[in-house]
Amino acid sequence: MPDSYFKYLSVTGAIAVLSNGTLRWTTCPNFNDPSDMQIDLGVDFDRDEIAARTLDLMWRRCEGHALPAESAIAQILDHNRGAWLALGRQAFDEQLRPGIYASLDKVRTATKKFCDELRGPLTTSKVICFSARKDSILMWSHYAEAHSGLVLEFRDVLGMDSPYKMAKPIIYSARAPQFADAIELSCLLAGESKIDKVIFDRMVYTKAAEWSYEEEWRLQSGQGREPGKPYEDVPFGVEELHAVYFGCKATQATKNLLQPLIRHAYPNAEIWHVRRETHTYELAFDQMRVDELV
Repeated sequence: MPDSYFKYLSVTGAIAVLSNGTLRWTTCPNFNDPSDMQIDLGVDFDRDEIAARTLDLMWRRCEGHALPAESAIAQILDHNRGAWLALGRQAFDEQLRPGIYASLDKVRTATKKFCDELRGPLTTSKVICFSARKDSILMWSHYAEAHSGLVLEFRDVLGMDSPYKMAKPIIYSARAPQFADAIELSCLLAGESKIDKVIFDRMVYTKAAEWSYEEEWRLQSGQGREPGKPYEDVPFGVEELHAVYFGCKATQATKNLLQPLIRHAYPNAEIWHVRRETHTYELAFDQMRVDELV
């Protein structure tokens, strides 16, 4: 996990965050990506491979090589273990394989229904997004007012209830995330597992590959403290703000306005100015000296 989490902001956004000491958690209808948290999970699998894996898992349970049963399928297998063992593996496979194929035929429809039911709650789920880097030219261009805005750097603070270490990285993919891979789907059909938060997370933490330049890390809080509202502004700790970076096109008026506020409200925060290199396409960072801040 990164040591720091960076928030790219316009001048107006930075003034609001620094003045109020709050960060905005928002719902996906407000995102600039219409597919974010609203994509259907994919269902691609080899029926014969899944059936073979599922039968292996079921037979292992009959042989007593499985964890205590929690699902109805596993309980039925445990209850009839003796009869299945007496029948033999070949006959076991022949009797159960048609049912597995019938279940697989329903997976796509069931997955679509699952996604449709989940899509509604996800539109009211509040998240906050950060980047793992402060030097992305595209991020400065798209989210920090074409390099005229600011980037705020946040860190976990020992002894405080800082949330940043709970952030999860976005997975960037050229295709929709899968409902389940071969192993997961076989375990579901065999009754060895249930649908869990991992599948839910695939809708929350997967985005199209085109967004990979963001290097995003995301926090998700359910409906937050104010359910039903499209966003809410949540206070952060003064010490969590580690540094403030003024873009290479930030005006002197912006600096004159915000530097006194930063010094007063966030005395431990470092202040940096971004500089455009002339011999490369990279950005350089210059920290303001203490005497410059007086």
